[in-house]
Amino acid sequence: MKKLLFSLVFILVSLSHSSYAQCDLPASDAMNTGSNMTVMLTPALITSLNATEENAYVVALNSVGLVIGFENVFGIDQTALAVFGDDATTLTEIDGATSNEAISFQFVNGTDLYDLLMPTSVAYVTNGISFQTAAGILTLVDCDDTVSGCTDSIANNFNEFATEDDASCTYTISGCTDSIANNFNEFATE
Repeated sequence: MKKLLFSLVFILVSLSHSSYAQCDLPASDAMNTGSNMTVMLTPALITSLNATEENAYVVALNSVGLVIGFENVFGIDQTALAVFGDDATTLTEIDGATSNEAISFQFVNGTDLYDLLMPTSVAYVTNGISFQTAAGILTLVDCDDTVSGCTDSIANNFNEFATEDDASCTYTISGCTDSIANNFNEFATE
C-alpha cells in the first residue's frame, strides 16, 4: 500500500513539474479614447528589441496595468505608438493615461514577455510626442512564480508561502513503533 501511495504521489508531482506556468500576455489592442500622445519608436529602439516572431508587439501600460497603447514591431524599421489618454466622458472609469502619469512598456515576442525600459522616460501629455532614439533595455519577465513545499496546514512542515505541494509533508502519528509488538502501527512516527 505504501509503495502504491508513494508511486501515485511521485507521478502527480512529476506531472505538475513538467508544465511551466505561462505568462498572462498583455492584449495587443487598446481602446481609442479620442485623446492620445505619440511615442516614436526609432530604428535604434526597434533594432534593440530583436523581434523574431511575426506577432511581436510593444504595449504601453498605465500605473494600474491597463493596456493604453500597442504597436506591432516585427519586420519594420520605425513606427509610432499611440498612447491613449483617459476619456473625459467616462468620469467614474479610468480608461487611459491621466495627465503626467508615468507610462511603462512591455515587449511581447511570441510567448515571451519582457519589461521594456525606454531610453527616455515617458509621462502622458495629451497631444505630446516622445522620441525614443536609443536602444531599450529588455528584462525577461519570470512568469513561473510557484513556490514548492508542503501545503497541508496540519503537517509538521507546513509552508505558508508554498503555492504548489511537493509531497514533502511530514506528520506526527502517535502509536507503537516496535515492529514485533501486537499493536505495531506501521504509520506511527512517535
